[in-house]
Amino acid sequence: MREALYNQIIQDHFQRVFRLCYRHFGNGDDAEDATQEVFLKVWLNRDKFRGESNIGTWIYRITVNVCLTFFRNRQIKEKGTEYLRQYYYPDGDILGYSEGESGYEKIQFLEKFLCGCPAIDRTLINLYLENMDSRHIAEITGLSESNTRIRIHRIKKRLLSEWEVYHEK
Repeated sequence: MREALYNQIIQDHFQRVFRLCYRHFGNGDDAEDATQEVFLKVWLNRDKFRGESNIGTWIYRITVNVCLTFFRNRQIKEKGTEYLRQYYYPDGDILGYSEGESGYEKIQFLEKFLCGCPAIDRTLINLYLENMDSRHIAEITGLSESNTRIRIHRIKKRLLSEWEVYHEK
């Protein structure tokens, strides 16, 4: 991989990698560190990319692995909600997002819900929030496509159930 190609890859994938990292950690410093680690691994492992999948899929797989490793090593538990407001997914809302206080309340609830999820569930939801299809998510996480769809469905179902209980209070 030539340096010019590497720079183009960074330019093409930086925003999405950073967003995925930001959603995992909830703060810019950790997201920047993880993003740098991702692109360092891309450079160091450039000869290992076999071209069997899209280069973006390979990079996002590295991103997920870096985030999970950082998360395990640092055991980050607290995150702010600003990243959810800033990077809220554009094509729909699991909880029926609306403007105003109720929207903010939903974002806070979603943030708290994600903090309580196992790392793999958080990864699945973050990729889902990036509007990736189940095939692409499966390639990145190493799960089967059907397992990916089932797990995302169960997470969404659990989220809605907990939202209904929370909202009734």
